[in-house]
Amino acid sequence: MSMKEQLKKTGKRLSYEEGLNYSIKLISRYVYTSKQLIDKLNKKNISNNDINKIINYLNKHNLINDYQLAIDYSYELIYRGKGQNYIKDKLFNKGIDKSIINEVIKNINQDDLLSNLENKIKLLINKYHKLDNIKVRVIKNCLSSGYYLTDINKIINKLIKDSKIKEMMEENYDLY
Repeated sequence: MSMKEQLKKTGKRLSYEEGLNYSIKLISRYVYTSKQLIDKLNKKNISNNDINKIINYLNKHNLINDYQLAIDYSYELIYRGKGQNYIKDKLFNKGIDKSIINEVIKNINQDDLLSNLENKIKLLINKYHKLDNIKVRVIKNCLSSGYYLTDINKIINKLIKDSKIKEMMEENYDLY
């Protein structure tokens, strides 16, 4: 009988050992933040005291590590072309502590972000080059990916100096 069935039948609290076994089973399949794991354990009717012991045990044995998860996830998002604001939002939604989020964001290589942004803008200019309001479309897309407007404008102005991109943008009268 599974723990879920046991809980439904008896309605009793699960013990520390049962909660720990359940937690290890969960983290063997997916990487959880402390907050996500606490939420899962609360649904299993485990006492708050036992939940704290379980989380402490898992942290002590490095089976869960919010800081490392935040670093790994932020680099995955950077690889997917996302900016700082998007990364902050996703980490916060996963239940990562704000101090960890700020530390991770502070340590992100800004050159990598700007390089990704430049590549993204080049792709978007090529995608939208036959449409009206290229700049507005590019800015909206980059903002929704979590980049700062100042960085977006800086890269666009840098790229406008490139003659090929400048020609493409000048063909469009509704650029600005």
